[in-house]
Amino acid sequence: MSGKGGGLFGETEGAPIWLDHGPNHSAIVSRHTGSNALLPTDTGFPPMPRLTGTAAEGSYFTYPFPNLLIAGNVDCLWYVQINPRGTDRCTLTLASCFHEETVARPDFAEVAQAYYRRLDVSTAEDATITGEQQKGLSSPLARPGRLSHMEPVVHAFRQWVLGRVEA
Repeated sequence: MSGKGGGLFGETEGAPIWLDHGPNHSAIVSRHTGSNALLPTDTGFPPMPRLTGTAAEGSYFTYPFPNLLIAGNVDCLWYVQINPRGTDRCTLTLASCFHEETVARPDFAEVAQAYYRRLDVSTAEDATITGEQQKGLSSPLARPGRLSHMEPVVHAFRQWVLGRVEA
């Protein structure tokens, strides 16, 4: 991966090992066993054939700005697109993509439910948290604060927006 702001992180399980920022994206790679596309209690599909290197060892999260997340895992790919519909609402699109060998399995429809369940659970959690954040931002007492060092993608996105506003 290349781009300004790229950097190597620690090697702990699940921790980001690479962060990359380009003119129109951010990306994080994390090394872990299993699939981030499943809840911890679920079992899914085997890894996609022919994956090698870091692609076979974890997940790639790519954020093409302004409103897309593409998550590549060892067993599938999924994406989230968020389209604003006003200052207080948006449309969320989710999709899962599987290798053609995976889709051809006789148990595909049954096993794929675990992947959809994970998206349903995480989307519901995110919607609740986002709703609470929106309420807080609407408060007359709300004041902007600093970003956490744990949110480098949010910082990169804000820099991207700022660059367009300044232009």
